[in-house]
Amino acid sequence: MANIKEQPHSKQTICELHRRMYRELVRRNPNDPLILVLEQAFQYAKKMGNRLRQHRNNYDDGWYETHKYDGGELHEPDPTSR
Repeated sequence: MANIKEQPHSKQTICELHRRMYRELVRRNPNDPLILVLEQAFQYAKKMGNRLRQHRNNYDDGWYETHKYDGGELHEPDPTSR
């Protein structure tokens, strides 16, 4: 499961980039309307990544329905803020 607390990897995923953008937007303005757009993009990225995993590993559609949102949350805290 992806975790927002991890330090950035040299090869970042789209979800890691979304988390970085989310933290910055919330820090600057917690009411920024772009936060809602970013939350939707994060969910699309989760579904897309898990659909690709389904096809790569030849999983059935039942697996995808169970796991399409796996991979962590956008709202997890920044590990560097502790």
